Amino acid sequence: MCAIRISTEYYLPQIEDFDTATNLAIFHSIEVSLLSVLIWSCTYFYIRPFKGWSKEKVINQLIVLGLLIIPYLILAYHHFYRQIFYFNPEKIDGYWKSTRVEDTFSYDLYNISIYILLTLLLISSIYRSPKDRLQKIVLLSSYVIAPYIYFNILETKGEWNIPNVGGLYLAHTIIISWFVSEYRLFQDSFASATNDILNSISDLVISTDLDLNILTTNKTTQAYFSLEQKGLTELIALSSPLTGNAILAHIKDLLEGRKKQIELNILDKQQEEKILIMKVTPFKKGNQQEGYTFLLSDQTTIRNSELQLKEMIATKDRLFAIIGHDLRKPALTFRGISKKVNFLIQQQEFDTLNKFGDNIEKAAFSLNSLLDNLLSWALSQRNVLPYQPIPLSIAQETEEIYNLFTQIADDKGVSLIMNIDENDKVFSDPNAFTTIVRNLVDNAIKYTPVGGTVEVSTQKVAEGIIVKVADTGIGIKQDLLDKLFKLSTNKSTKGTSNEAGSGLGLTLVKELVALNKGTINVISRWNAGTTFEVLLPNAEQLNNGLSLTTH
Repeated sequence: MCAIRISTEYYLPQIEDFDTATNLAIFHSIEVSLLSVLIWSCTYFYIRPFKGWSKEKVINQLIVLGLLIIPYLILAYHHFYRQIFYFNPEKIDGYWKSTRVEDTFSYDLYNISIYILLTLLLISSIYRSPKDRLQKIVLLSSYVIAPYIYFNILETKGEWNIPNVGGLYLAHTIIISWFVSEYRLFQDSFASATNDILNSISDLVISTDLDLNILTTNKTTQAYFSLEQKGLTELIALSSPLTGNAILAHIKDLLEGRKKQIELNILDKQQEEKILIMKVTPFKKGNQQEGYTFLLSDQTTIRNSELQLKEMIATKDRLFAIIGHDLRKPALTFRGISKKVNFLIQQQEFDTLNKFGDNIEKAAFSLNSLLDNLLSWALSQRNVLPYQPIPLSIAQETEEIYNLFTQIADDKGVSLIMNIDENDKVFSDPNAFTTIVRNLVDNAIKYTPVGGTVEVSTQKVAEGIIVKVADTGIGIKQDLLDKLFKLSTNKSTKGTSNEAGSGLGLTLVKELVALNKGTINVISRWNAGTTFEVLLPNAEQLNNGLSLTTH
């Protein structure tokens, strides 16, 4: 606008032709009016008097159209057809003098619309902070004071005319540009400081308007969400199993005070499950609420720690139950054993003595197995369980186990079969391997009825060697399979001959298999038998330098 004023001021006096001067003045008036519309539009959207209203967009469109664009089009039309002013046919004192047509309404309509807009913007400033209000009142007033001085004071003296106001507009532009730039610098500095504060918060911070449209977020939020959505509800819905309506209902409970916080389960950008606790506080500017600030704290680590703690407590309780019950029972068998043996010998009750001896042997075996498992489990919990893997012949290692369980299986009427290739070797710790197979065979015999079969076999696969312990026993119910290897939830059931169990054996087996770089799999159906498959590294593959993979 300033450039057009100065250019017109410079060139118009030099033009001698009446029509050329008139056309230049018309161009000047239309362009200056257009720039005025743009300035007032920018001022309006800069102040945003209806910010935060649900229909703000529609109101803005109506005001800009009704108070700026339509009056400008009418004004431009009258300018173009010279219905607002006209030049005198000849220069006066070297200048083209203009006369305004008083009966046109477009010029007054344009001025009235500007004053209406100004009043609206001034009223909206009442709801701002004192500093913000003062700055915007000064800014708006300047757009009125400068034209008022020109049209009502200077022009009446006859010393100022259309080609002579460039300096006035230049001064006004410089002052207002400085004022606005200073204000924007202050705003940018404040925004920058706010962003720095938000980014220093480890929790997720999301600021929204009253319609839950996202305005700002911090870096932590950006690490969890892609932020492609403009609405808070849609943002959470894309990462949550809940629907958008369900999430909106939870948020409304939060906003309306029915809940102090809500819990959200989401998948972050890395597709990791996260548990977030959401809280909210109103976002106000002065006394006017303009939106909400949502704070989401990640509780995943805390919840996992709580679950681990609960599991440790349950494991501790289970362990004490094993020590207090399962260990105590076989120990009681040996109480007063010498007196009982002497009594039976004196009474020459040799059949009873033989049965008593069998019971003592079974109790000793059970006690020894339980103590071995307890010791190994305790060492594993302290991460000091010995691990010295070497190539092991499966046939040789399982021969001792076969001899150990043959009598027990025969006494129960269960067939124990070893179907192992003499050349199969695994790379494992000897004690760990023996403990794994011993516990699996013990369990298989325990839950196999009379006439059943327990078979230990091997199978070579690309990943290593699978050691299988299969039985034709009662099987495992599906709902118990997931709890099978957890000491805290796995409560041993009685065997087919009421054999007692601690539930510790399979927990220990799982840890020992993992320690020896292997995996364990269970295949079972209720009343149809169970097969445990333990995959361990093949010693021959290691010797040949082949890479091993486990699943």
